[in-house]
Order: sequence, then structure tokens, then C-alpha cells
Amino acid sequence: MPDIKLRHFRTDDYQVYVDLLNNQVIAERSGMKNHLSSFESWMAFRSLIENNHHWVIEYDGQMAGFILFFSEEDVHNFEVGYVLGQSFWNQGIMTQALKIALHNMTVENPSIKKFTAGTWHDNLASQVVLQKNDFTRVPGEFNVVSAFDNSPKTEYHLEKLV
Repeated sequence: MPDIKLRHFRTDDYQVYVDLLNNQVIAERSGMKNHLSSFESWMAFRSLIENNHHWVIEYDGQMAGFILFFSEEDVHNFEVGYVLGQSFWNQGIMTQALKIALHNMTVENPSIKKFTAGTWHDNLASQVVLQKNDFTRVPGEFNVVSAFDNSPKTEYHLEKLV
């Protein structure tokens, strides 16, 4: 298997980022909104460059996807989200990339106590990625609205204590 590397976003990642978000299957499965204009896309992308908790997944020398960590006010808890291009699915890439990213985050931020993630109830691949990275499901189902199309969705929440 070629090496999986994580790095921070660069401006030359913009087109791959836009292509990933404009892929209807990926956007729907991740619940991400398609950007309506190139300005909106660029502004969202700029925020990725400026945050050192967002990582590009490089696989075999190309950008395969990304992993994003978010923390509101509580610097001890981070929510994780991720996107992987369809041609990279079912190869163990995201499982390994997330393992590396979680390690990097805990080394760089030793005060982290918990990681959380949400996934659609029918997104089994994402659930497996999280479970292989020692996340456990929080009891219950949560009703949310998808940013992709404003439709009601059922989401599972998972967490990993550090």
C-alpha cells in the first residue's frame, strides 16, 4: 500500500477540494452543502488553510480527501469530520488517515479529553472507520437536518475518550 501522509491545506488544493464538494454522492453522504458560487467556495476553502486542525490526506502523491477537527469553546473536546474521494473508498485509507490525525491532534494538544463524530445511520462505511479508531456509539438516534439538501436525517453519535 502506498504511503498515506497528512499535511495542512495549501492554495493549490483548491480545485480538488471543489471537485470533492461538487461530487453529489460525496456531498450527500457527508451532509455537506454544495457551494453556490466560486466566491462561497473560495471563502470556505480559505478557512481550511487558516486552521491548523484541518488536514489533507495524501495518498500515492495526490490529494485523496481531508479530515477536519472542530472545537467550539471547549478546547478539551473536538468533533471530527472527513471526506474521501470515491476512487479511494474501501481501501482502508480513511481508517489509517484518521488514526494518524487523531495521534497528531493528541500530541499537539495534550489537553484533549474526547473526540466526537456524527454519521448518518445508514453510512456503514463511516461507522466502521470510527469503530476501527476506537470510537464507541453513544446510545440513541438523533434527528438532524442535512446541510446538503435540508432533508431530515437520522444520525448516530460516536465518541472516543483520550
